[in-house]
Amino acid sequence: MDETIVRVRPARAGDERGNAVAWVESGRYYAALYPDLFHIPSGDVAATFERILTTAVRPQQCRLVAEASGEVVGYIAATLHAAAGQPGGQFDRDPDVRGLRDQ
Repeated sequence: MDETIVRVRPARAGDERGNAVAWVESGRYYAALYPDLFHIPSGDVAATFERILTTAVRPQQCRLVAEASGEVVGYIAATLHAAAGQPGGQFDRDPDVRGLRDQ
C-alpha cells in the first residue's frame, strides 16, 4: 500500500504547473474512456491556471489542490448556485437567506 500523504489546501498562485499536469492527465483518462465526450487539453494550460489563480475567489467559490510530497497532484473548483427547480425538492427554504440568489 502506498503511504504517500496527500494534503488538501486552498489553491494559490504558484500552483499553475501542477494544476496543468493534473488537468491534462485527467483529460487523457476521460478521453480514453469516452472519446466522443472528452478530449485532451492542449495549449498553454499552465497560463490558463495562472490567470484563474490570480483572480479573487468569490465567497460562493472554493478552489482546492491536492498536494503530495510537496507537488500539486490534483485540482478541484466549485461554485455554489441558488437552488433550481421546485422549492419543495430543495434543502433550503429561502436561498436569499444565504445570499446565493442571482450570483
